[in-house]
Amino acid sequence: MTIIAVLVGYFLDSLPGIEHTAMDQILIDGFRKILPHGKNTSKGFPADRSSKYERVAERFLILLADQQLVTSIAMILAAFLDWHNISLYSFEMAFSMAVISLVTHLATLRFCPG
Repeated sequence: MTIIAVLVGYFLDSLPGIEHTAMDQILIDGFRKILPHGKNTSKGFPADRSSKYERVAERFLILLADQQLVTSIAMILAAFLDWHNISLYSFEMAFSMAVISLVTHLATLRFCPG
């Protein structure tokens, strides 16, 4: 769900504080051509609504980042609390999934200024 939110924010050009390269702009402009409201402004939204979309995207990404953090902590705790009843493979899988969830949390915070 986090990657979907980041991709939607990217293609709608509503991620706050992101500098786009020329290739990014070509992809975003191409995506906007298929949207019904894509010709209103250069950002694809009416000018007064653009900052609103950025605030909503930022809050949603922070929410997802926090969810990833809680998930990673819960997986690590569950693996350590039940370490004597699970196999080494299951323990390693739970720990690896927790690390991936934590990395996703940190990567999501990259898109949120402040």
